[in-house]
Amino acid sequence: MVKLALTRHLEKLIYEHTSAGDWNIFSCFEVMIGISGDEIVDFITTSATNEIRCYEIKTSKSDLNSNARKTFVGDFNYFVMPQALWDDLNKHSKWEAYNGVGVLIDNGNFLECVRNAKRKHIHFAERAKIMESLVRSMSREIKKFYKIKGYWEAF
Repeated sequence: MVKLALTRHLEKLIYEHTSAGDWNIFSCFEVMIGISGDEIVDFITTSATNEIRCYEIKTSKSDLNSNARKTFVGDFNYFVMPQALWDDLNKHSKWEAYNGVGVLIDNGNFLECVRNAKRKHIHFAERAKIMESLVRSMSREIKKFYKIKGYWEAF
């Protein structure tokens, strides 16, 4: 499936916002939780302190209302969306169902937190499953990198 330019833009902003390139932040896009494949988190970060943050990208009202699961399995969970979508949703007070979920909006070249996420307690077994899923997804991504033409010719 081809990603919209807006989705790619929001992915870039999430990566920059979370400092995912730092030495103590570990992250991956499109993390499949467990092995069944029915839950996918758009972006997950974990830190050296074992704090897990999950981000769900929503680009439109229809995207938000789709049958796709909103997988909020982290210590802190966020929606990431364009300003216009936030304005429309906030005007109609559609947030009761997402108690504790934060909202980050696209403010041009950075993300702005307009609603703070509340900490959620995660049991050890669930935390282990998330970490395993993150490692498996990171492995998938590095395999893509190794397939790039010219990578192995440097040796």
